[in-house]
Amino acid sequence: IIEILAPDQSVLCRYGYDGGASARRFSHKFPKEGHYYVRVTDFERSGRGSHFYRILAGKLPVAVSAYPLGVRKGSQKDVALTGYNLGAAKVRVLGAPSGGMEDTLLLRPNTPGGASYTELTLAVNDDPEMESVPSNTSLAAAQPVTLPVTINGRIAAPHNQTPVRNHFTFSARKG
Repeated sequence: IIEILAPDQSVLCRYGYDGGASARRFSHKFPKEGHYYVRVTDFERSGRGSHFYRILAGKLPVAVSAYPLGVRKGSQKDVALTGYNLGAAKVRVLGAPSGGMEDTLLLRPNTPGGASYTELTLAVNDDPEMESVPSNTSLAAAQPVTLPVTINGRIAAPHNQTPVRNHFTFSARKG
């Protein structure tokens, strides 16, 4: 567990308490300039000689996510990045699997501050790709697709407390 403490030693933020991804990697923006503390401990606050950690601190390039989540094999595609201190919002990616992998591309974007400290995993396949259209939010407006296909889309935030769903229609044969 990593805690960011304010100058009065009150806890501003806690990372890794739920055991999720923030236990391994996080980024924090400080509310104002000043002197802060970092406290590192294990979940039970017991400590052992076999517990290790490494902290990289600074204005580091960190890629958090990419869209779309994959690229068609042999093609090039602009991939939008989100994260911290990345510079460009998009990078051009060649749809070629990483060494020894059949359908996976490992992307570690280069930034003005050097290579990202994180690596993103993108899918690579042979199927045609298409984008989900924003209007396919009901069965009546289902987006027609021809199989095989890879559909890239985003699930929008709920609207008027109603979840947004994307609908697609396709033909299938028995069996």
